[in-house]
Amino acid sequence: MWLSLAVFIFSFSVLAAMFLVQRQVHKLQEKLAIQAEKLQQMQQDISALCNGASGLVNQLVKVQQSVRHIAERQDQVELRNTNERPYTKAIRLVQHGASSQDLVSSCGLAKGEADLIVQMHSEARRA
Repeated sequence: MWLSLAVFIFSFSVLAAMFLVQRQVHKLQEKLAIQAEKLQQMQQDISALCNGASGLVNQLVKVQQSVRHIAERQDQVELRNTNERPYTKAIRLVQHGASSQDLVSSCGLAKGEADLIVQMHSEARRA
């Protein structure tokens, strides 16, 4: 009888332990499923971030090309303005009565250039 009782208690204990283990396994499976969902969401987020970063890189390249193009254009404009400044100054001087010799000495123009500017922009011609 004691042996039957011991076997019964042992069997009951094993059954209770199995129940507890099964319960823990179920909880762990639920946690694993939640973690798998979180992992999948993170993978989707990373994929979206990578796609967004790729788009930003493309935009950055376009902006850099635009900046380079604008800088080149600015250099061209500055070079053109540098080349035009003596003529602008010469015209202003002629409008205030300067002679072609004044233009040669103050603006560094050739005699022919100075004469042409005086002919085109002198006050006497306008009158």
